[in-house]
Amino acid sequence: MPPQRRSWVGCSRCKRFKKKCSEDRPTCQRCKSAGVACEYGVHLRWGGRPFNRSAFGNCLSRNELSVQRLDINRDNFIYVSPSTPQPSQAAVAVSTPPPSSSPSPSTLSKETENYDTSSSTSSEVSLLSPAKSYDLVPRRRQISLPLPVGYFSHLSPLHMSGLQYFTERTVRALAPHPQIFDELCELILPMAVFNDALLQGIVALAAVHKLASCKTSDEQTAQGLIIEGFQALSSRSLCQRLSECDDDRQLVPLLAAARTLFVCEVFAANPSRDRWSIHFRGARGLISRLQDKGLSQNPTDELRFLLRWFDMTESLVCHAASDLVSEQTTIPTPSTQSSDSEPVYIDMYLARTRDLLGVFKEIARLQHRSNKATDTE
Repeated sequence: MPPQRRSWVGCSRCKRFKKKCSEDRPTCQRCKSAGVACEYGVHLRWGGRPFNRSAFGNCLSRNELSVQRLDINRDNFIYVSPSTPQPSQAAVAVSTPPPSSSPSPSTLSKETENYDTSSSTSSEVSLLSPAKSYDLVPRRRQISLPLPVGYFSHLSPLHMSGLQYFTERTVRALAPHPQIFDELCELILPMAVFNDALLQGIVALAAVHKLASCKTSDEQTAQGLIIEGFQALSSRSLCQRLSECDDDRQLVPLLAAARTLFVCEVFAANPSRDRWSIHFRGARGLISRLQDKGLSQNPTDELRFLLRWFDMTESLVCHAASDLVSEQTTIPTPSTQSSDSEPVYIDMYLARTRDLLGVFKEIARLQHRSNKATDTE
């Protein structure tokens, strides 16, 4: 008879006496021989330090107002968040101080929810950043879903799971600041309801992020097919919308779609410069078209966010692609800088002062010119 193997999921009686259990159900051999009841189960109990000194107890003590104890029965209880009334539309606010001459945020449709903006009350922040900048200190705000679930009820389960993964995980990985997380959910996501190119791109980006968690080769192959399919749908829809676009305001969602496809190619398993540079040039062309139409003079919140992304990305990609480098200097001199230009401030999306973007572009331009002179020699 082979020796009895060590028991890991034995009955409670064998564990208590530190005996090997046959793990027979419903009664093991030892309990059957002893004529006692055999019970399988896991008994949880606190050990080590006192509860109030544990990590969980310390977390509860620091968040007494945000956690409540709910008794399920006489012996069991759980911790839950206190129920709060659903905030009204006016209460859902984004603490982004807009420019003093900025118009109210525009919407893509009458059904899209407007988001009010409130000015900063901190004098210290106002000294560090101009009126156009965003708060440097994150605040606790009540944020509801940007759009009701009914807006996405017509989507397939694959689209729904991709959107859920995007909002719960992908956005948190891309957002360096809580305010950026809110802006991605409240400015970019609502535009996807009325723009198929952006919707397919968002699902593709979520699939790219999810690919990193695939462990087996079969899962990676299946996820790769999903990525290629949604990227193709997004690119095809983007080209079609560009050819049929007769409203200048529809260029903003198309710019967001080009940005999403660019991020997909950057974070791809095998990134290609030819691929992401195509989407970047497309975004640059859309911005030039928006500037020609005068929409960048008084940008909406959505366009302002996309312009900030483009400025940051352009200062980085010009070092990787020489054909994206500007031929003229991007650093303003005292003779070219207007007197009413905005002062230097730290942008939380860029994680640096805005004037450094021009410095990065100038470094790339000088390096490109030096390499060109070396090649001619």
